[in-house]
Amino acid sequence: MTVLNAFRGSKLRQIIEPLNLSLMDIGARGGIDRDLWPAAWATTAVGFEPEPQECARLNCAPPRPWRSVRYVPTALGESNRQQTLNIPKSDAGASLLSHNSQMVPRFGHVALHRTIRTVPVETLTLDSACDRFALAPPDYLKVDVEGAELQILEAAPNTLANCLAVKVEASFLEQRVNQPLIQELLTFMQSAGFLLGEIRDIHHWRRRPLPGHPYSAIWVVPYSRGIAAQCDLVFLRDPDTLQSTEKKLRLVLVSAILGFFDHGVTVLRSSPDLESQLNTEMENSFLGELGLVSRRMGRAVALSEAMSRLRGLAPLARSLLFGIRTRSPREPGY
Repeated sequence: MTVLNAFRGSKLRQIIEPLNLSLMDIGARGGIDRDLWPAAWATTAVGFEPEPQECARLNCAPPRPWRSVRYVPTALGESNRQQTLNIPKSDAGASLLSHNSQMVPRFGHVALHRTIRTVPVETLTLDSACDRFALAPPDYLKVDVEGAELQILEAAPNTLANCLAVKVEASFLEQRVNQPLIQELLTFMQSAGFLLGEIRDIHHWRRRPLPGHPYSAIWVVPYSRGIAAQCDLVFLRDPDTLQSTEKKLRLVLVSAILGFFDHGVTVLRSSPDLESQLNTEMENSFLGELGLVSRRMGRAVALSEAMSRLRGLAPLARSLLFGIRTRSPREPGY
């Protein structure tokens, strides 16, 4: 059983499929975010890619495993105006904010934090883009735009009010000039009616791009823990902010699809009418079926984790015996 089949092979399919769940991915150059993969077959996905040729290429790709995929050729920002995109050597570091040059001598990520060219771009707010391109409000929103995440969210009150889950990249360090940090994102999302579900994929940086804990490198200082640099924050809608029964149903299912089954049950228990309706549709078995899907997904996640740990044994062994080889950083000194 894979996560792709956890819901599709269950009786919950008859409830999920008619909802036509929607995902919106801001920062989708590498492909649509996979967090809703367990219900991809029932999800309409929209990604934003401002570069016209890349957007056209992405739109030519087959939609599977999603119900449908559409890429929209526009950049998003805090307002509808022309802005400057700062581009370093690595396209992954392109940002509407100026790069903080102090990151280079401290951590050595030259390809991410040293601007080599700038280009003017026309930006729209997310609310304006939804209106212009006739986009349905998303159930799940992912935002990863190298520092401008909070600006985009603050300028999209209508879209955010319809969201049930949000994943946003956050930084502990001012990687770009005047970049909002994690505490500001947490405060804003709480005020917008969301609960923090998870802090995920925490990246720790050492001086120079060297392996961090628990690895040792062949270097002057072989081992060190790194400074917390960035992470992803996953937020779930506070059910107390919802009035609509349909929205609560969507929150139950989106929470479960993301793996937060307990939150889904909390939403269900807070709405007895919804639970009664679902039990009628499922012949008094909704919670039982949700438990079965939870078990299937748990097994799939456990298998994936086991495989990941097995793959990780080789670098740990090299670290223990010899140290991990690294390419010499381009910046001199340590």
